[in-house]
Amino acid sequence: MDYKITNVKVSIKTSPISLDNVLQLNFPVKNHNNFAVIKTKYTYSIFKTNKIFQNHINITGIPSLDKVEDSINYLKEYLDFEILKKPQIDNIIANLKLPHQINLAKVCEKNLFKLMKLNTEKFPGLFVKFDKGTAILFHSGNIVLMGAKTDNDLKCLTANICAAMKML
Repeated sequence: MDYKITNVKVSIKTSPISLDNVLQLNFPVKNHNNFAVIKTKYTYSIFKTNKIFQNHINITGIPSLDKVEDSINYLKEYLDFEILKKPQIDNIIANLKLPHQINLAKVCEKNLFKLMKLNTEKFPGLFVKFDKGTAILFHSGNIVLMGAKTDNDLKCLTANICAAMKML
């Protein structure tokens, strides 16, 4: 079963960037007290820092792992900074579609997963927590994978879910 990555969130440490310079860009920029958010091709949260020698930037809206470098280079076209540490992937969100519906009540009855939470009065999905991330299973067969940090984490989540679904 194949998953499709829909969003990657990355953190980077950079040389100092003045928020005044960020606010002067010709992009929609929201100024908050200690950070600025730029929404362009990707979404950048540039944080003011107490450290004189570095800044922290979160980047979201990255559609795949192979676009991480592109998201950094895109910002470098408009702001002058150096990367101080290797970019860190904080979260990968992916979708998985099973070819059949899922009986969520039956999944709970059979205790197919160790850590599960289902409250259909509040939310229509079954939350399943794993060491490498979390999956939200929906009756329709759609599954959202989140919290993974690597492609291997996603493969592990997918394998665990598919193995459990065979027990239904």
